[in-house]
Amino acid sequence: MLKRMLLCLTAAIMICTSLQVTATDGNQGAAPNPAGEKAVVVVSTNPADYPAPVADVEFGIQAGDAVGHDYFDDTVFIGDSISLKLSHYARKMRQTDKEFLGSAKFLVAGSLGSGNALWKVSKESVHPSYQGTKMLLEDGVKAMGAEKVYIMLGMNDVALYGIDESVENMKTLIEKILKKSPDAEIFVQSATPRIAASKSRPTNRMLFEYDLKLYEMCVQQGWHFVDVASVMRDENGALKDEFCSDPDTMGMHFTDEACQIWVDYLLTHTTEMGEDE
Repeated sequence: MLKRMLLCLTAAIMICTSLQVTATDGNQGAAPNPAGEKAVVVVSTNPADYPAPVADVEFGIQAGDAVGHDYFDDTVFIGDSISLKLSHYARKMRQTDKEFLGSAKFLVAGSLGSGNALWKVSKESVHPSYQGTKMLLEDGVKAMGAEKVYIMLGMNDVALYGIDESVENMKTLIEKILKKSPDAEIFVQSATPRIAASKSRPTNRMLFEYDLKLYEMCVQQGWHFVDVASVMRDENGALKDEFCSDPDTMGMHFTDEACQIWVDYLLTHTTEMGEDE
């Protein structure tokens, strides 16, 4: 219990520090804490501080004791084809382990992004379906009665809209979700990288800088940030080759091994307090 309380206190210090500074100075500087003392600067979000698109720290929720899979009973995962792979993996694992990811649901679709998620639903739109009906994400979340919303979008946004507009679209989308599900807890997952051999946009530098901006947004809005990409990147900021299922084409989608690492990361990066040891 004490260990979890210390981890939560560390995360609180990080948020306290970042809230008092602007994105323009990369969250460098300290802010007064409630006792009137200055909090310690924990992490920089200034892209210039990272020569390669990789950090040696986790942004957002820090590691703690693993929770049970029932933690995700009231959860919906929102995402594009990368999260679609996670949904397929969960379906596969549930054939032998009915407890896998609890009763989490998925609102996922190939080519989905925070930009086109704001479009009207039509035959041409890429909105995911729930119970056979294509609908806006905010309507799907409400229909599911989800209490935790894990959202990972950006791969289909950054090259098209740029980093800043992509983050603004994500903010707008989450606000729409919260308008219809005001009690939902928001968990923004970092966009994951591509293998080093991938040369098309978005580049890993773009995705990394997008993640930094997403983290700043979460700090400012009081949402949770889950740095899944931190366990997917190699020392140069690329997706580890062994985690990629399509190295000869898009270079971004996951193997089953990567999906399991993703799930393991989620289970150890939550806001839930552990039991007394």
